[in-house]
Amino acid sequence: MDWQSLVEALATPVLMAGSGIVGGLLTSAAQKRAARVQAEAQATSRENHLIDQLQEELSSSRTEQAARMLAQEERMTGLEERNGILVDRTDRYRDLLHKHRSHIWDGKPPPPPEWPDDLPR
Repeated sequence: MDWQSLVEALATPVLMAGSGIVGGLLTSAAQKRAARVQAEAQATSRENHLIDQLQEELSSSRTEQAARMLAQEERMTGLEERNGILVDRTDRYRDLLHKHRSHIWDGKPPPPPEWPDDLPR
């Protein structure tokens, strides 16, 4: 066998084996790329799910906080109104006390000054 016939005889199997190896490498690279893209998509999906979950929790938390703040404001308004009433009543008691002390100090005889009708005894 001469050199040329040997090359011709080996060329076809070598080319077929080489194309098989190149095809396998290309297929492997494509599969790795597809797996990487799929993993990135899943990671992005998990991140988006987590973000959605956090946004829902934040929204419900804000709603609950707004309700608590409204209840607190209503409570404070009621307490301020009640405090105003009690301060007014205390001032009227103090005024009555001063009238009685002044009555005694001035040496006036009984009965003491009249108790106001709108002031609880």
